[in-house]
Amino acid sequence: MITTMLGFLAGIWISSLQSRYTGDSGNIIWLHGFALHGIQTVPLIAWLLEKQDRYKGKALLHAAGVSWILCIVCIGIQTLLGFPIFELSLFPLLTLFFLICWLFILILVVSKVVSRYAGHKHIDSVL
Repeated sequence: MITTMLGFLAGIWISSLQSRYTGDSGNIIWLHGFALHGIQTVPLIAWLLEKQDRYKGKALLHAAGVSWILCIVCIGIQTLLGFPIFELSLFPLLTLFFLICWLFILILVVSKVVSRYAGHKHIDSVL
């Protein structure tokens, strides 16, 4: 919900400027894209958590959600400062760290789903 609101705010910011660029080389479209169109990231992990039986969902799901929100916040701060998100500075490095945390959780959950259904010949009946 928080990232959705940040995505909408970024869209309003783009509309009010009538441009996606801000500051020296900040690009609001990255914030908008990650925040609004990245909504599927946490429900994907929730769906995968349902498909496995090793991990209980709340802790991993909350960790994935928090890491995604912090990623969006870091992108937002970098954009608000007017800098590109691909430069080597504090906020892009933090963004990368939080994305890696989210990706680690995704890989962990996917590996458990795959290992659970590795013996099934017809994966369509499982999903």
